[in-house]
Amino acid sequence: MSWFSPRLPEPPDPAPFDALVARNIQAQQRAADAADDVAQAADENRERVEAVVGAFKERTAERLRSRKQTLEQLLARDL
Repeated sequence: MSWFSPRLPEPPDPAPFDALVARNIQAQQRAADAADDVAQAADENRERVEAVVGAFKERTAERLRSRKQTLEQLLARDL
């Protein structure tokens, strides 16, 4: 080996970098799966909340109708 043409260093081993990239890809996939699960749960929760709100509105409307009928009956009786 001459000082004019030094020996080039060995290229670094790509295995640690490849393993890091693979772990990163797996972590991204897990994050995407978790985001999908959260979105699905939010949709299911929204549907359940809408159903509960709808039932509440129906019960409230029924109570108001009942109160109105009772009030009309009382007024009719007193007149």
